Amino acid sequence: MTDGHQRDDERRCLPRKRLKNCHIEVLSQQTGDILGKVFDINIKGFMLLSSNQVNPFEQYALSFVLPDGKQQGTLINFEAECMWCQGSNFSSDFGAGFEFKRIKKSHLPILKAFIDAF
Repeated sequence: MTDGHQRDDERRCLPRKRLKNCHIEVLSQQTGDILGKVFDINIKGFMLLSSNQVNPFEQYALSFVLPDGKQQGTLINFEAECMWCQGSNFSSDFGAGFEFKRIKKSHLPILKAFIDAF
């Protein structure tokens, strides 16, 4: 970038796993509304595809249900900060990069196992 700031994917130390054939919706804990769906993920964060623009540098209380072999899956509540948001090159959606800020320690092994499965 010309302004001297590196994009998150340029600074990212862990590769993200793209979710193929897996639909994970991200919901607002405050409203229950669907914010978008996870496009790719790692233990530090994820990329969201959303029909609405997300405000960078804001922290959000979010949740998603991860498949874990149980019929209902596991509800993961977390706080994440939007690091960037831009229009998608492939659709009218927006892509937004999120960094996990707060997540229960008991949910980390579930998240890691989910990521490792891809």
